[in-house]
Amino acid sequence: EWKIDIIYFSDFPNLQETGTRKDNGKFDLTLLPTQELKEEFRGYIMYRCKNGTFRALIQDRTAYNHIAKFLNSRINRRIKSLGDRNPEKWISLLKGWMLEQGITIVKEKKSVYGTVSYGEAVTILYFRNVLKFLGPEDLRDEIEKDVWELKNLDIKIRSNPIYNVKILDFRKIYQPDIREECKKAVYMNLQYEAIGTVQGELTIMRIFSEYLQKEYSKIKSCSEIDREVLEEFLIDTRMQKYAEDAARKQMKQVQQNFNNHWSIRRTQAGKGKWMGQEPWQDENHQVIPNFIQGIAERQPFYKDLVARFPDNPDSVNYYYKEWVHPVKVFDYDKG
Repeated sequence: EWKIDIIYFSDFPNLQETGTRKDNGKFDLTLLPTQELKEEFRGYIMYRCKNGTFRALIQDRTAYNHIAKFLNSRINRRIKSLGDRNPEKWISLLKGWMLEQGITIVKEKKSVYGTVSYGEAVTILYFRNVLKFLGPEDLRDEIEKDVWELKNLDIKIRSNPIYNVKILDFRKIYQPDIREECKKAVYMNLQYEAIGTVQGELTIMRIFSEYLQKEYSKIKSCSEIDREVLEEFLIDTRMQKYAEDAARKQMKQVQQNFNNHWSIRRTQAGKGKWMGQEPWQDENHQVIPNFIQGIAERQPFYKDLVARFPDNPDSVNYYYKEWVHPVKVFDYDKG
């Protein structure tokens, strides 16, 4: 039974050539707390071992070990099977556990152009794939689903080798009839346009759908959209751009005024210093105590931490001050 609960890479022909490190080349099912969980993960791991590469399986194993620890945590003490919770509940609990363990829940992705985006961490994606593998098979045609896997479409896709698009997501088109109409248009356009162009069109439709939901909630179909609605949408979009441009211009001036007021000379003052003074002062040039701390304590992220660790301020301070996580930063040129 011990051997059955250890799945070695070397047992699979497609993994033998490069899989030479025995300690890394295995999955240990004995790490899981119940026999039901062992059988569920066994099915997915066997599938991956038959179809994956050695490098991919090493990454899988790291994610699996994290999930095994998660499944042994106190919050899962009464769980026998992955079927005991719905997938989104599982993912939510996993993210919370990862935060508590100091494991990042996001992954940074950088394109060849240097642009950076963020997605879910490998451990979360792995768990999603396990849950999907164990879930009921969706027998609908691909074009009937709200998320299309391009490889499953019966047409040749003019793919983009740089971005390697794999899915098209229609879920944020909120009106069901418009969503179905959009699917038909996208399917048609995919036969003649590059995937990047189609993605751009779909992005615009998501924005338009959100606008309709707010301003014209009674519109359910594209046939109900007239010229007036389109013109108002375009004006609204253009006004947003004007507002962003104005804000950008004003923010540049504010920054310049700030720099002039403090006469910043970083090479003279030294890194992180403001000519020997704290910049956060009131109109009487008195330092405002705990200025940054006060802003942080008003943020939803901080309030969530306090609610999660009411009797453990050290944990709050760790996640607030020490834990590295992505943030959105304003840029005068890129927004």
